[in-house]
Amino acid sequence: MRRMEIKPQAVAIPKSTAHLEKGKYGPVFPKTPACYGFTIVADLKPGKAEAMRGYGERLAKAVEANPQVLAPLKLHYLRWVLFDNDTRFMYQGIFDTDFDKYTEDAVVLFGQTGIEAGEFIIGYTDETGGHPPVPSPETLGRNGTYVVFRKLHQRVAEFRRYLKASARSEEEEELLAAKMMGRWRSGAPLALCPFHDDPELGADPHRNNDFVFADDPIGYKTPPGSHIRRANPRDASVAGVVRLHRMLRRGTVYGPELPPGVLEDDGVDRGLMFAFIGAHPGRQFEFAQSEWLNQGEFLGIGDTKDPIAGAHEGSGSYSIPKRPIADVRAHATLRQQIVERVTSAPEA
Repeated sequence: MRRMEIKPQAVAIPKSTAHLEKGKYGPVFPKTPACYGFTIVADLKPGKAEAMRGYGERLAKAVEANPQVLAPLKLHYLRWVLFDNDTRFMYQGIFDTDFDKYTEDAVVLFGQTGIEAGEFIIGYTDETGGHPPVPSPETLGRNGTYVVFRKLHQRVAEFRRYLKASARSEEEEELLAAKMMGRWRSGAPLALCPFHDDPELGADPHRNNDFVFADDPIGYKTPPGSHIRRANPRDASVAGVVRLHRMLRRGTVYGPELPPGVLEDDGVDRGLMFAFIGAHPGRQFEFAQSEWLNQGEFLGIGDTKDPIAGAHEGSGSYSIPKRPIADVRAHATLRQQIVERVTSAPEA
């Protein structure tokens, strides 16, 4: 008797989904002759190729460490390809379950990686075992989330003058700036390179955010009051439960860079565009703003504020732990460096 092997096939997702049956989480896409599957081909944004490769590599490492990690998805086949000189991307998945089941299992896997999906997506269990509040009407919140968008003006010239007045050399200016931020100018974290900048590390989007603070409880590498340690304490010992205040955040600069060496403001608006995404704005974004950035009790450093993003007017001080302990230096804080800008719509 002749044996025949039937391999699973995939189908492309149609551009229009209006004619498709609606499932719990959206359109129910066509079933292939063997199972469910889909193929997505999309243009890749310039400069994103390495990040996309990184996602694939992390997935491959997760499967290597635990071959059953994706078992709930009932996958037959998963392909992740960059082509046409890294300008296009293809994702292809073939699985046994229908799309509703696939979505639910994917949410379960999200939770198993460390944070419950309900911390970011409305309608799912969060870290407390409950569910995020749903807006009215309910359809606004189904598989939705909340977004906070801020335009933050930065006083660059004033920050440079502060560094020059507080340091004894250009090298010390750079170190002081890094100790206030928690990163060097390249983006390299002090937690991984405490003594000097490492531009190669700073340019690596996978390594430059892969670090912890538990091995540095005193803050000899990254001061407890530095911006990145306040904005995300990670595994540091702090009052409260860090997991209840995690959030997705992204930022990008706006306006032209102030030329190197210029110490006087040129009147040009420049700064940061910031976006927060989460299902609990109150205990995520608002909590981090009021308690982590503008208080110090959770860190055990008293009534202090974030040296970069804190709402202060130059009063108070900022301490940098050093060895021996007698060498600890306290710097006077400067005026608030990040100011929210509100753009009004023109009147009719």
